[in-house]
Amino acid sequence: MSIHDKSDSKNPIIGIGSSPGGMQSEEKLAEVRYKAIVNSAIDGFWFADCEGNLRDVNDAYCAMTGFTREELLQMTISDVDATETPAETARKIRHLMDVGYSRFETRHRCKDGHIVDIEVSAIYADIEGGSLFAHLRDISRRIKREKEIKRNEERLESLLEISQHKHSSLHDLLDFTLNEAIVLTESKLGYIYFYDDKTQEFQLNTWSRDVMAECKIVEKNTVYQLEKTGIWGEAVRQGKPVMVNDFEAPHPLKKGYPEGHAVLHKYLTVPVFSDDRIVAVAGVANKITDYDEADVRQLTLLMNSAWKIVEWKRADRELRERTAQLEAANKELESFSYSVSHDLRVPLRAIDGYSRMILKKQGDQFDEDTKVKFEVIRNSTRVMGQLIDDLLALSRMGKQEMTMRKLDMGYLFKDVWDELKLANTDRSMTLTIGRMPPVQGDKRLMKQVVINLLSNAVKFTKHLDDTRIEAGAFGGDNEIVFYVRDNGAGFDMQYEDKLFAVFQRLHRNEEYEGTGVGLAIVQRIIHRHGGRVWAEGKIDGGACFYFTLHKLLQT
Repeated sequence: MSIHDKSDSKNPIIGIGSSPGGMQSEEKLAEVRYKAIVNSAIDGFWFADCEGNLRDVNDAYCAMTGFTREELLQMTISDVDATETPAETARKIRHLMDVGYSRFETRHRCKDGHIVDIEVSAIYADIEGGSLFAHLRDISRRIKREKEIKRNEERLESLLEISQHKHSSLHDLLDFTLNEAIVLTESKLGYIYFYDDKTQEFQLNTWSRDVMAECKIVEKNTVYQLEKTGIWGEAVRQGKPVMVNDFEAPHPLKKGYPEGHAVLHKYLTVPVFSDDRIVAVAGVANKITDYDEADVRQLTLLMNSAWKIVEWKRADRELRERTAQLEAANKELESFSYSVSHDLRVPLRAIDGYSRMILKKQGDQFDEDTKVKFEVIRNSTRVMGQLIDDLLALSRMGKQEMTMRKLDMGYLFKDVWDELKLANTDRSMTLTIGRMPPVQGDKRLMKQVVINLLSNAVKFTKHLDDTRIEAGAFGGDNEIVFYVRDNGAGFDMQYEDKLFAVFQRLHRNEEYEGTGVGLAIVQRIIHRHGGRVWAEGKIDGGACFYFTLHKLLQT
């Protein structure tokens, strides 16, 4: 039985019709139907004898392999099967003859040399001395998808292992990453070079062990200028992967490699990006089969994802180092605070105490100028004591635990203002408090903010006959802006950046007392609450200080 009618191989059904005697026999009709199905099928079909010689094929199999029908009928199963030897094919045929049916996957060799994955369903029929009939389906796309899925899973597994790898250094981590890239792409060799786009230099980070074993170069270079590199530098120059599956063949971009270099047969390199900047190149080489776009995709995804892990681990290491430095600095600060609190107060108390004793016991012997000088000494010790207190308060701001709760800022302003009025009964002062919505904050620290801002307003309006201060708030999407405005001395806006710096004062001490620490404390507290602080002012036109707090979350 033949798939093709010998009278017309292009259309085996044509020419088969009613016989002179009337209707076709059932056998002839079955053959016609069979030929129609086989020759119109999108899958391949063939007949072979028990020796493995191809006896007939359909057009779909010819299209699948690129051979003509005439060429295939001169071939055996072993000629097209890329996975079996003739002996293995013979064993498979004997097994099929014993069981009658077999289904398996194999790979067939096409006329142009490429390989196609095939799913075979074969039966044995005891006709014409024994015949093999096979249905052959091209499953290359399915196999490719399955491989891609598997490689995606392997890449994700590699990234997980990279992220969890216990490394002694970043170099060790990149060594591990390179090994994962080599395994993922089924390569033999690999490297990672760092790249500096400012100097246009490559710095060798790591080579695979096999490269170092094969490399016989006496003086190995580890730094290369981009302009002096050959094809491997194209990953940077072009900003995209470079793939060469016949490295021995002439190539216009190749500059060759030094004597003793590991021999390359197949080669793939990809750029590694951080944001939009190339920071490294990774290369692999000598895969047994050709590199393809799947290799490009997997290596690119692996290296760019791994680089983010490397950057994260580098940032984590730097953060831990800085944390250790900060902890050391905090210990030094605590030691300093202890010295300030205890050691510096002792001589200050002695200076103030002895000055007071001298004035009390011998003051009637001094003229007025001498008495004034002693008062200056005592006043200076009081200022120094206040400065010490303010410094200690500032140092404690970053260490105190915060208890966040709902705050009624209007109540805080009124409470602080009542205390200030009792301390300034000789002055005419008015505070207007506007509507203030509830916010989240630490009550103790925020009261300190209100104390410092209102005290500041009272201080810089002391030369006025009528002090007018206003406090209020206005809302934003996620935060509330509070303000304290006065009609006092104001300040020059060109010095605004100095207002919240420690010891920076915009007025002479003779005019307005203070240590220049109060606003720095305000800023530190507001920053700890995740807010902002700023000011506006005009000389002799008053000042307005602003700070923000987060809105109270509605529950």
